[in-house]
Amino acid sequence: PPHWETCRAWFELGQIQDQLGDYAAAWQSWITARQFHAPDIDWNVRRSQAEHVWNHVRSLHRSLDGDHLARWCPPDQQDGNRASTPRLAVLTGHPRSGTTLLEQALDAHSGIVSMEETTLFTSNVYRPLFQHGLQGTTPAKRLDTMPDRERQHWRRQYLGLSRLALGQESGSRLVLDKNPDLLQLLPAWLRIFPEARVIVMLRDPRDLLVSMFSQALPPNHTAWSYRTPEAAAEMVSLRLGLWHHLRKRLPDHAFHEVRYERLVADFAGETGKVLACLGFDPESATLRPEVHSRQKTVRSPTYAAVQSPVHSRAVARWRNYSRWLAPLMKTLRPAIRGLGYAEPEME
Repeated sequence: PPHWETCRAWFELGQIQDQLGDYAAAWQSWITARQFHAPDIDWNVRRSQAEHVWNHVRSLHRSLDGDHLARWCPPDQQDGNRASTPRLAVLTGHPRSGTTLLEQALDAHSGIVSMEETTLFTSNVYRPLFQHGLQGTTPAKRLDTMPDRERQHWRRQYLGLSRLALGQESGSRLVLDKNPDLLQLLPAWLRIFPEARVIVMLRDPRDLLVSMFSQALPPNHTAWSYRTPEAAAEMVSLRLGLWHHLRKRLPDHAFHEVRYERLVADFAGETGKVLACLGFDPESATLRPEVHSRQKTVRSPTYAAVQSPVHSRAVARWRNYSRWLAPLMKTLRPAIRGLGYAEPEME
């Protein structure tokens, strides 16, 4: 539609101004771009979709306790992953946290095959699981009391569709499901796949906000959630806050965190730690994700960025926009502190 093309043009202008160092003009261009987003009638639908999704996610996380998660992912399940077929892991994190970069490196390993940003789990497991409502119970109790035969059904459903999505048999390779949207659905994921390794990418919340706000997101419920600087700050804080509270309840063996800032500073070292967590030795191909990304279709919006050699130019990019982030710090501060990033410094 014409309004969408105009919107994208303003976003692109903002990116050019950012590269030229005209940060005030870039920020204004990204704000202007949103004036040409979908018509108001579309936003009513997107808002309703966003509210439905996030209300259910909040309900899921509020109903959890440490006992649920300890039962769902005991250590012996994780140890048994090496013998399961197919082997499975999930790579997730807030959008724009570096998941695509790490995914391309891992997919280059001979023992790993990645499945990038599908809706298989959301559409074919999570939604059907709750399609009849909660019927007087909580999301966590619905998961906790799930009969094993039902859990096996959802496993078969997902694994069968994953083979179709890959277009090949994984064989003895580990299947890596890379999907930022799984971050908020991890409790359900771990209930269905307690043996799966979980890799979570983290990045400075201020950089996440700038990166999300500067992107031309399709006019969907995600774009609604990041429609203004204030809304974007609330969404970044919500998504990272959910992970902050979840990881305090998860057993240590159930997940491995990777910080974007450390990954780009020591790519070989940090990638090696992830491979060790997944049960693999390093391979030289994993150190050149930009080479591997040119040999396959990358569906992520960051497809162009991952075709460049690993760099640290995007670290602390938020400082260029500190003037506009200052009013948002009250919202972002819990996520910044909760995930162990430096205290806010506004210039």
